[in-house]
Amino acid sequence: MKKTTNFDSEASMFRQKAEKLLKISQIKVPKNISDSEAQGLFSELKLKQLELELMHAELKHTETTLQTNQKSLQEKADDLTLLANTSFTLLNINTIDEIYHFLGTQLLKQSGADYLLISEYKEKSRSTAPKLWYGLGSFIGKIVSLLGKDISQIQIPVEDIIVQMDLELRKKIYLLTGGLYELAIQKVPKTICRAIEKILGIHEIYSIGFIWEGHYFGGASFGYKRGNQIKKCVLIEAIANQASLSLSRKFTEKSLMESEKKYRGIFQNIQDVYYETDVDGSILEVSPSIERLSNGQYTREDLIGKPIYDYYKDRDARAKLIQELKKSQRVIDYEIELINKDASLINCSISAELILDAGGKPEKIIGTFHDITKRKQAVISHLKLSRALEQSPVSIIITDEKGIIEYANHKVEELTGYQLKELIGKSPNIFSTGEKPLYEYEQFWKTIVSGAEWRGEFHNRKKNGELFWEQASISPIVNENGLITHFLAVKEDITERKRTLQIQKVIYQISSALITSENLEELIKLIQEELSTIIDTSNFYLALYEPDTDTISLPFLANEYDYIESHPAKNTITNYVIKTKKSLLANIEKIRELESSGDIGHYGTDLMIWLGVPLEVGNEVIGVLAVQSYTNQNAFTEADQKMLEFISGQVSMAIHRKKIEEDLKLALAKAEESDRLKSAFLANISHEIRTPMNGILGFSTLLKESGLTGDQQQEYISIIEKSGERMLNTINDLMDISKIEAGQMDILVSEVNMNDRINNLHHFFKPKCDEKGIQFLVKNNLPSDQVKFSSDRKKIDAILSNLILNAIKYTHHGSIELGCSLESTVHTIHESYVQCYVKDTGIGIPLDRQQAIFDRFVHADIEDKAVYEGTGLGLSLSKAYVEMLGGAIWVESTPGVGSTFYFTIPYRVQVATQKNTEEVIVPDIIAEPSEKLNILIAEDDENSELFLTIALEMLTKQLFVARTGLDALKIVSDHPDINLIMMDIRMPDMDGYEVTKRIREFNSEVVIIAQTAHGLAGDREKAIEAGCNDYISKPINRIRLLEVINKHLRWKMTNL
Repeated sequence: MKKTTNFDSEASMFRQKAEKLLKISQIKVPKNISDSEAQGLFSELKLKQLELELMHAELKHTETTLQTNQKSLQEKADDLTLLANTSFTLLNINTIDEIYHFLGTQLLKQSGADYLLISEYKEKSRSTAPKLWYGLGSFIGKIVSLLGKDISQIQIPVEDIIVQMDLELRKKIYLLTGGLYELAIQKVPKTICRAIEKILGIHEIYSIGFIWEGHYFGGASFGYKRGNQIKKCVLIEAIANQASLSLSRKFTEKSLMESEKKYRGIFQNIQDVYYETDVDGSILEVSPSIERLSNGQYTREDLIGKPIYDYYKDRDARAKLIQELKKSQRVIDYEIELINKDASLINCSISAELILDAGGKPEKIIGTFHDITKRKQAVISHLKLSRALEQSPVSIIITDEKGIIEYANHKVEELTGYQLKELIGKSPNIFSTGEKPLYEYEQFWKTIVSGAEWRGEFHNRKKNGELFWEQASISPIVNENGLITHFLAVKEDITERKRTLQIQKVIYQISSALITSENLEELIKLIQEELSTIIDTSNFYLALYEPDTDTISLPFLANEYDYIESHPAKNTITNYVIKTKKSLLANIEKIRELESSGDIGHYGTDLMIWLGVPLEVGNEVIGVLAVQSYTNQNAFTEADQKMLEFISGQVSMAIHRKKIEEDLKLALAKAEESDRLKSAFLANISHEIRTPMNGILGFSTLLKESGLTGDQQQEYISIIEKSGERMLNTINDLMDISKIEAGQMDILVSEVNMNDRINNLHHFFKPKCDEKGIQFLVKNNLPSDQVKFSSDRKKIDAILSNLILNAIKYTHHGSIELGCSLESTVHTIHESYVQCYVKDTGIGIPLDRQQAIFDRFVHADIEDKAVYEGTGLGLSLSKAYVEMLGGAIWVESTPGVGSTFYFTIPYRVQVATQKNTEEVIVPDIIAEPSEKLNILIAEDDENSELFLTIALEMLTKQLFVARTGLDALKIVSDHPDINLIMMDIRMPDMDGYEVTKRIREFNSEVVIIAQTAHGLAGDREKAIEAGCNDYISKPINRIRLLEVINKHLRWKMTNL
């Protein structure tokens, strides 16, 4: 078979192409050729022509391709030659800088770039910066102006480059679509980048990195103007790759050289001793530092070849080391003792490794000896220092360079209440109160980070919330390089010192305030303000105790929850301190304990803690200073208690002196008022005495006249009786005031039915109101089940009577209203109270006289007393009675409109027990007794003696009269059958008290009734104490006299 050649294949291919072209071209046979053979020949010739034309075209294409391939091959050969030369050149370049310069020249030439930038990797800063730039020429000045700095100062972190693009991709040329802004990794503003591109006319920027085995060494960036483009990318990438390899080698060489230098230096200068031994222990190598370790007694040459165990103090230690090496191949910090030439011991720590040969058998041992003599000493010193720190009387805290606590001694735990584990990892701000301004902390931190010491004070808070002061010294701790690694804070608790200084200041301010303050309230306010610098005084009061009335007044009160008025001392917590004369710090548990035991009662809002100290002058408690908290049970401490105890003396003295000062001022004011009122009072009393006296004397004279009818006589007698009653009321008012001043006015508690009292008073005073043409209204709001309570019935009647009488006296038209209601509030010491009022449409009271009217002998308008009768004692008596009953009285009034007087008394439903007083009902008709009495009248006044003789005539069997005390004694001695003695207290030669005492020495049966015109407080008690059976004051009412006699002699009277 004929073998087909390539030529035959190509001829067949050209034949096929010619046939297709002939068919497409549709060439027609000339008409003159009609022979079929000729026509076939013509077609064949055309076909051959087309074949030849196709062959000719192919030959031309082949010739062109060969020429192109020849040129390409030449260029590749040139490129390969260039790469070979480049590689050779790079191998012979000695420095990294030379590599960069050579690289820049080659890349600029081969790339055809208008501009070229070579960037260099900075190992220390781990960033790249421009190394070389080409083509910038005269544009440098403008570029630097735009950048604001030299081109070489622009640095781009390697990390940013790695993040922007994978390193492997950077080994190829790539187009920077973002231009210079992308090249600068957005580290240069886009506007500046665009401005530089405009100046340079840059159209495109390409870049490639110098990278070898994942290490980045820099890169090249190519700038092209419009119309120019990058050339020979493959060659450029090859050159860059060669340069990367060369840079890698140079950096490696540099690193190796530096490492060799470093390790050579380490070996020569190492503080530790490096050594090598064979498996038998012979020393193969030892570093020169052996001389330092042995203090010059051994050199390297002395030891090489010697058995190492000869230098061990304990050979067993060497054996144990070998055993450990066989187990784990490595031993770290194994302590031994070596023997020096002079037999001294060297404390060392060995770190060693067992080296195996290729077959896995032990070959040698390498390791280091580390001198731990100083470490041993340091451990001992550290133990001493640690003990010193832990036992230090001051607080010590060590923080890292960021201020985070790493250590705190026991004193810190003891002082703050935090355990060490609670403090580690925390900032010292854990103690902060937030009081120190931010700028002070900034200044403090600026000081210590600068390396300087800071001294100052902190007001800190303990774990339990208690505040304390510290004097602090904070300084930096630096390492051998001078870098701050820690901060040391040494702090002293100066709370007591601060407190002492504050207390001294408070005491000084209180002393000064005693002089500068205008009044007691202002003084106490200043005391509160000064104390607030030491403790919380937001809830503060100063109570003054009035022993005469057993009440507590509050001249100053600061309270967030309750309003406390002056009140009876009773079983309050304040009174508990007054009674015990001891300060009291009571938390909620202690308060409940005192309440449960009955020592104190429960009043107002619940407290979390209460602190009070007694204020004493001499040995008497004048009041209590107290602070309290409703929210924080740790608000006050024993230290606060001691502090208040300490200053209480100064406070007591200041309060006492200021009170004396105010009392003196008040007394002076009252004296001046008294001088002003003296004339008015004397005239008023004179009027109140002379007016009824005029009636008594005048109508007594008229009764002497003859020719009076019986009606006239009865009328005159009635006038005399009324005048006498009026005079007696005046005297009784004066006597009651005297009793109140002497503290002899008793409170007789019994059941009070308020409805009955109001109805009786309305019934009694309505006729008087009707006479004046004014209405008398009653408004009683007490429910029927609450009308009864415990109090002094007579005093309530007296208070209301005085108020109603005043209302009638000063009201000329309109009405008077009497009202009563039951009120309750949590803001007073009493849970409930009865409030009564008397309202009128009278003349009213000026505002400046509304307090004065409760003073004695004062009317609403003292200049108008000629118009209105009365002593001016009614309201002062009412005020005294109300306060004795534990209440308060006040007035609301508008001149010309009217007045409303209010008073309150505690609402108590338990009726207190009192002495049973036997009431003797004396009927209107008294019968003569079955047995009459022997009676002695001891009286120096003839008229009084005559009245008694007549008044007792129907009872008298035999009457004896004595004008002196001695006469009375003799008569009683001579007549032991005397049944009754009427004993005048005031007689010549011997008063009635003394006479009674002597009579009782020999006669205890006779009934003695004392009689006196004094009527002063305490007279009854004196008479009973002297031995009298009873007491009656002058003027004597015959019915009352017979009641008293009947009580003691038990005879029944049925007729008068």
